[in-house]
Amino acid sequence: MVTMQRLMAATDLGPVGEATIKVAVARAAESGGKLAVCHVITEVPDGEEPEHAVARVHQELTAMLTRVVGAEAGKIEVFVPIGDAAKQIHEVAEAWNADLVVIGRPENPSGILARLFRPSTVDKVVRWSPCAVLVTRPAPGTGRVVVGADFSDPAMPVLDTAAGEQARHGATVFAIHCVAPAATLPIGDPAGGVMPAENWDEIEQAMLARIEEASRAAGLVAVPRIVHDSASTGLVQAARELEADLVIVGTHGRSGIARLALGSTAQHVVNDAPCPVLVVRLDH
Repeated sequence: MVTMQRLMAATDLGPVGEATIKVAVARAAESGGKLAVCHVITEVPDGEEPEHAVARVHQELTAMLTRVVGAEAGKIEVFVPIGDAAKQIHEVAEAWNADLVVIGRPENPSGILARLFRPSTVDKVVRWSPCAVLVTRPAPGTGRVVVGADFSDPAMPVLDTAAGEQARHGATVFAIHCVAPAATLPIGDPAGGVMPAENWDEIEQAMLARIEEASRAAGLVAVPRIVHDSASTGLVQAARELEADLVIVGTHGRSGIARLALGSTAQHVVNDAPCPVLVVRLDH
């Protein structure tokens, strides 16, 4: 079971940032962990010295924290770097040894929000972060969590994280394994990796049993499900149908030009899910 002890909220100075801080504060309080807040100045206003801009934003962040948590605001570390938002969030999270970055994703950003929290920035934070990332959105409050489950050893951190989420609030967890529809069509040689349709029921039962076994090993009580769709589409659809409060999905780290490649399952889920998404690193 994973417990996250060092949480960093990546925030703006408006309502989305305040909501993000509230989520991070609540999680830190539940885990007894430490909390930091980071606001990146992407552009220093004309005529203002960088040092003055940093001091001004630091003061505004401190005031926001005081509104949210009162006297406890003094215990929260505040970082105000200048530069590219995603890069600076990554560097601060890495230097501070964060276990979780919490970041908001407004649906229709404008002005400074558009620069700090535009979709490409959130995508880069998800892809580059040295730790797990929680992308916040409003949640329906059903107590249901959807977790993407596959059968590889590196995917165990996803189930471990789901066990931690279940321990927080007693959530009902649905462990979803997605299988591309083509895998069930009787095309080609079955020995070549295509499953005959008449054998699918037996195969599906075996898959469900493996999900249950892996869940138990992680200390998780989960409802296993097989979804006949791609992972990126299947997890989002499951979250919609179940009115989930959270989707948990894994992602592998990337380096160099691979970091710029689009289309990962995690990014599709972050973009399309109707609820918050917790992205877990599989390469730690």
